[in-house]
Amino acid sequence: MNRGTLTATAIWACLALLAPVLATGQIATGPDHPAWIKVEKARVRKGPGLQHEIYGTLDAGTKVYVVERDGEWIKVRTPGGHGWVHFELLTDDIQAGRKLAAESGRSATSAPAASSATPAWVKVDEARIRSGPGLSHEIYGKRGKGTKVYVLGRQGDWVKVRTPGGFGWIHYELLTDNVKAGQALAREAGLSAPAAPSPTTGDGNAAWIKTEEARVRSGPGLQHDIYGTRTIGTKVFVVGREGEWAKVKTPGGYGWIRPDLLTDHVPTGRELAQRSGASTSGAVKKAYASGDNLYLREGPGVQHGYRAVLDKGQTIYVTEQKGDWCRVHVKGGNWGWVYAGYVKYDGSGSAHSAGGRPQASPPPVISDFPSPTRQYSGGATLSEATAWVDENRANVRLGPSAEQDVRMLLDRGTKVAVTDVDGHWCKVRLPDGTYGWMAGWVLDFDGPGDEIMANEGGKTVEVKVGWIARSDINLRAGPSTDHDVIGQAALSTEVVILEQQDDWYRVGLDGGREAWVKSSLVDTREQRRERVAQKSYLMGSPGAAPGAWGNGGGSGTGADLVSIAMQRLGDRYVRGTSGEGGSFDCSGFTSWVHRQKGIRISRSSIAQYRQGAPISRGNLQKGDCVFFRNTYRAGISHVGIYLGDGRFIHAANSRRGVVIDHLNDNYYAPRYAGAKRMR
Repeated sequence: MNRGTLTATAIWACLALLAPVLATGQIATGPDHPAWIKVEKARVRKGPGLQHEIYGTLDAGTKVYVVERDGEWIKVRTPGGHGWVHFELLTDDIQAGRKLAAESGRSATSAPAASSATPAWVKVDEARIRSGPGLSHEIYGKRGKGTKVYVLGRQGDWVKVRTPGGFGWIHYELLTDNVKAGQALAREAGLSAPAAPSPTTGDGNAAWIKTEEARVRSGPGLQHDIYGTRTIGTKVFVVGREGEWAKVKTPGGYGWIRPDLLTDHVPTGRELAQRSGASTSGAVKKAYASGDNLYLREGPGVQHGYRAVLDKGQTIYVTEQKGDWCRVHVKGGNWGWVYAGYVKYDGSGSAHSAGGRPQASPPPVISDFPSPTRQYSGGATLSEATAWVDENRANVRLGPSAEQDVRMLLDRGTKVAVTDVDGHWCKVRLPDGTYGWMAGWVLDFDGPGDEIMANEGGKTVEVKVGWIARSDINLRAGPSTDHDVIGQAALSTEVVILEQQDDWYRVGLDGGREAWVKSSLVDTREQRRERVAQKSYLMGSPGAAPGAWGNGGGSGTGADLVSIAMQRLGDRYVRGTSGEGGSFDCSGFTSWVHRQKGIRISRSSIAQYRQGAPISRGNLQKGDCVFFRNTYRAGISHVGIYLGDGRFIHAANSRRGVVIDHLNDNYYAPRYAGAKRMR
């Protein structure tokens, strides 16, 4: 190769190396430097190169903002988030960009107008709907590309919209108000514009739910979020139709229901409403919660679990009343049932006096009517108590149960304020001013290094929560019998120990009450565990009280199983656990106990019932598994370990944890299903 050829080759090589630099130099970078897509469709990738996943596509004229570059690739902020686009697909020439935007039907800013009920369409693959104008607000839901919304207002870069599932806020860059572009997006996504209600029909055509329960969704299809449920006889108004789905106005807002779940036959609808106790008008009444920490329950009665806890004065919307219970909706889409005596209508008294209903006796001022764990009367209003977290990485939950979701974790020594008590759970005000629930056994009320102590078998143990150990004891206003009796508590009433003076405890009681109790009348969780660890007499070994657990006999393995099980007395109940973190559910408890002796049994109560040798009730021995049916579901649904003398130990529920009960108890006797010996 001659010198001229070498020189030419070197020049071309240099140009090849410089080409990307020269080319990308055409697109300036800097804080929010604008650019526009100049091809019909540009792919946006998750990284700088063809090997990276495609994040989405952008149409010609879409305005983006350049953030940085990497070789031939430009990182941009798009209406749907950040991504990477090849430099050749962009122009940062303002006049050319505006021309492209105008030709594609986009405005220079792509911001939809904020006039009353202006239509707009989602122009990205998925847009998040928030509860307020900003990223700090909760995500209310999501809407796909082509979804039609109506713009009601604007605050900064955020637009308030009415969507098919309700109201919310969307960033303006995720929307287009160009009608042709919006309709094209809707067609591409397989959506048609929902029919608007006829001006002559007012709220739309009346219809009634004809099934026991109908799910209301945020959009017309099973892929959309469930917005809520409506029961049989609920009156709704059909305001539009899309394929096999009807858009309806329900007592709690707008949503979508399958038409085969509705009837528009007026006599039939009114009959359904009358039979179910639902209002025939479908009217929604604004009201307020008048009780402190009011339970929002899953059904009309205290036998139903609760979904949330309402604060006094919280706004609620009453959609239905059955007897002494009101079905209500609260902000955020949650719904449930509350006792009517705690519902105060706007300027019209309580729900008991509304609509000509007879006035019922007012309920006691506690968390519920009645509280599921309330076994006492009287007491004083709980004084706010300071406490310190006494465990590393302690859970703060959304409600007073180990089954509630964990909101956050707190480190040992974190200071909180206890404002309410529910069983063994404390409602706490956190350092940031928000609230949550923590187990009483992870809190220290005397400060780091100072503990409330009790003696058990010659050993001193720190105590935190417990149960009243005698029937019908007196609750007093102070730490001595010289103080007034301010109430009574029944056997097994749950308490949180807040303070100790000599041999008296100041205890927190369910529903935000407190009182003083003689310490000898409280059996604490910590003393129970220490007692089990110390005393082998429960297993029939030397020094045992004769027949302490009956004449059950049983093999050595059976006694060993009982010994192991008793060591877990007082542990927590958490659904889906089998010893993790010292917690169990019912079948997790029995499988864990057997596992300690090398006996492998199934993990569910139903599967365990199919194992082992059947044992008649008259031949029960210590260590046998006892089964129960129809507790929280139909069929075999609960299991425990037999101790002898008719007693069994089991992980009962989130309120009671691992406890001992009797087979002849009113609850368990009719549900007893049989026993199996697994060893």
